[in-house]
Amino acid sequence: MVSEYLIAEANKDVSSDPLLTLLTITHASLTPPFRCVLDGKPIVSRGETYLDTPFAFLPPEQTQDGLKQGRLRIENVESNLIELLRSVAGTDDPPQATFEFIYASAPDFVERKFPNLIFRDVPYDDTIEITLGLPDLTVEPVNQFRFSRATHPGLVY
Repeated sequence: MVSEYLIAEANKDVSSDPLLTLLTITHASLTPPFRCVLDGKPIVSRGETYLDTPFAFLPPEQTQDGLKQGRLRIENVESNLIELLRSVAGTDDPPQATFEFIYASAPDFVERKFPNLIFRDVPYDDTIEITLGLPDLTVEPVNQFRFSRATHPGLVY
């Protein structure tokens, strides 16, 4: 669901209030998380500072053929991010990315969020080009209990 403000701004010919993309990369060994914004300057949102770093984001999408992987390209990469990628390469604990969209006039209000996107393939050189995927829900535990009207009268109809 999008806000009425986003709809109004999207229907304008020209807007003086830019929609900004925030990126947060998290991992247990990355403290603090890597935070950047696609703007010309750093911004503070919900008490966290996002540094200006050029990146491009293509979100994962559901198609008729299944789930299409997302893509992330980061330029001018910090050395601690490259060290993290080298240290977790090939492990079962990949970093995760969260993308949020905010307006510059209201940096504490998130218009849209793409949370917990998992790094699938991470080649890097001067730039990092990451394939993003969603968590694999097929490995989640299944409930082992049986529900019936006698044991759970409000749950089973």
